[in-house]
Amino acid sequence: MKITSHNSKQIWMVLGLSLAISIGACKQKEEVVVLATSEPIEEIAEIEEEIKIPQDSLKLHYQRTACFGTCPIFLMKVYASGYATYEGTNFVENMGKFDGRVPAGAIESVVSTANGIGYFQMQNRYDAMVSDLPSVITEIADSEGIRKRVDNRYDGPKQLHDLYPILDHIIEATEWKPIKKQ
Repeated sequence: MKITSHNSKQIWMVLGLSLAISIGACKQKEEVVVLATSEPIEEIAEIEEEIKIPQDSLKLHYQRTACFGTCPIFLMKVYASGYATYEGTNFVENMGKFDGRVPAGAIESVVSTANGIGYFQMQNRYDAMVSDLPSVITEIADSEGIRKRVDNRYDGPKQLHDLYPILDHIIEATEWKPIKKQ
């Protein structure tokens, strides 16, 4: 068989295509090898724990906003698993971003208190439209996952103010670890 320039192009195309398929097949094999690990399940769970990506639903949101003064400014989020994040912005002990695990029973305590004070029947907003007052924003999911958010800037019910020390106690009782910047 005589190799012409047309045949030569076809041969190079076939070789190039074969090479591309081979590289793709090797890459797929490599991915399979990476995914098929012999690590025990406990070690994989520890690795997932180190990554700290919450895979569960938000149960508590507690935030205090700025004022024209020295009001504490922070945001705490707690998930159903007990995983929590905290970001202290100003006039708080822990400045920066942190995560941790809230003490056992903390979420249930907040939901129980919220039910007891009629939180889920409160207005969504208490506000006098005065911009220099801080707001306290809470969002709680009940045991059925139904969420209620209350923004309290001014004149919220006394019962709502009974909830804040419990949320503050969660912040104090949680062992916060700084989140490393990546």
